[in-house]
Amino acid sequence: MATDSDTRIRKDTAAEVRGSRSVTADAEREKDASGISPEERARLLRDEFKQEALPTAPNIPGWHVCWLASNNNYDPIHKRMRLGYQPVMADEVPSMAGHRMTTGEYSGVVACNEMLLFKIPQEAYEQIMREYHHDAPLREEEGLRAQLVRGEKDSHGKELEQIEGFDDIAQRRSAPQFA
Repeated sequence: MATDSDTRIRKDTAAEVRGSRSVTADAEREKDASGISPEERARLLRDEFKQEALPTAPNIPGWHVCWLASNNNYDPIHKRMRLGYQPVMADEVPSMAGHRMTTGEYSGVVACNEMLLFKIPQEAYEQIMREYHHDAPLREEEGLRAQLVRGEKDSHGKELEQIEGFDDIAQRRSAPQFA
């Protein structure tokens, strides 16, 4: 039975308890039912789409290092090898020895699931990147510029040279450094 000294039912004690709770209530309200704060949730959202399933590739001076998929039909490894890519052997990178492929065609290569670690000389990497990400797009722009010079028309019958945004296409610029 409850007595006058029982604090569970006394109104003045209940108010004191509520009052002391309200001091920390703001801090508790910052977290939702999952128990994480908005800052923690924002960090989780930023990290959600990072591709960190692979170990960080080691830095090998003079080489560009990347992970290649052994099961990619569009960009097969043999095609990369013709361009100059070479497998990174586990012996070359002692810190990655735990990721050594132990069987098959790529035995001894640093691997993680279907991904294999490859390297290419830095100069060759720069040449490939310059071709695919600077020279080839510039050639495409030059083709567009050639259409402008001929006075071709768009689907609305306007001459292409009158369309905004074509002023600086196909302008020669130096290639960036990709490394």
